[in-house]
Amino acid sequence: MNFLKQSVKLGGQGFLAVCIGAFGASQPGQAAQLADGMVHFIQPPALMQVRIVPHQRNVPSTYYFTIEVPANAGESLQRLTISEQTGVDGISYDLQKTRAFEARPLGQQIPVDSVMLDPKSRTVSITFSTPVSPGRTVTVALRTFRNPFMDGVYGFGVTAFPPGENAHGQFLGFRQVHLYK
Repeated sequence: MNFLKQSVKLGGQGFLAVCIGAFGASQPGQAAQLADGMVHFIQPPALMQVRIVPHQRNVPSTYYFTIEVPANAGESLQRLTISEQTGVDGISYDLQKTRAFEARPLGQQIPVDSVMLDPKSRTVSITFSTPVSPGRTVTVALRTFRNPFMDGVYGFGVTAFPPGENAHGQFLGFRQVHLYK
């Protein structure tokens, strides 16, 4: 994917509000690697929840994505992609306000290296400064400039990637949020 249209390099000063449960393998760093060098999760992470606060249309809000990575995942979590799959109007994200945090309710912040948006595919890519190690739960918070003008159902697809250049993304599923008047 080409994410060069809009991106934010957050480095050490930005934190992404992500609640991703990462439970490590019994031997951290040990991952499944295919013959072609592709690295993948042994046990895929799970998309636990997507919620929005507030859920009114045409107001600023925050979209929260909660993910758990099982103890036998075999690898840490390096990157997430969140794609707006359904909805009448595109969501206008304030990428510089993207945050991540561990556990529930609001735990320790997790540093984010970069947040990029591909407006054509309506996909946001979040890369952590340091991979989220197994055994942790993470929530990502994407802030908007405003919610869409149209109320209705907005659906998202989430994909998780382990570290490495040859990382195989694991699609975690779809979730929906409802915007009201």
